[in-house]
Amino acid sequence: VFKCGSGKSQLCAKIIWLKDPTDSKGKALHDIRNEDPSMRDRPIVGLTIFTGLSPSAPATWTGKIYNPEDGHTYAATLTMVSRSEIKLRGCKAWLLCGEKYWTRSKLPPTEVEPEPLK
Repeated sequence: VFKCGSGKSQLCAKIIWLKDPTDSKGKALHDIRNEDPSMRDRPIVGLTIFTGLSPSAPATWTGKIYNPEDGHTYAATLTMVSRSEIKLRGCKAWLLCGEKYWTRSKLPPTEVEPEPLK
């Protein structure tokens, strides 16, 4: 999640890491559930899941969020709960809403290949 847009007043987010980034055949996961068939070849790592969430109240932004797990885009409200936690509420229609809490984490250390012995 990062600031973006004019004056950096909006919020955007990209998927930058996955615990299991490949499918059962060892190939990188792609956006295969996207409602738009022309976008199904996009890799999940690097995928933008929300762009331009705009401030709507103190510590709150609204806009749209994309869920690659089901391929749908939802109306979303992001609320800053604390410096380390946000609440995301997404709705497909007025009656079909869900809510998730995201907690800030650190990326796991990258594995470094040992140098071969000479």
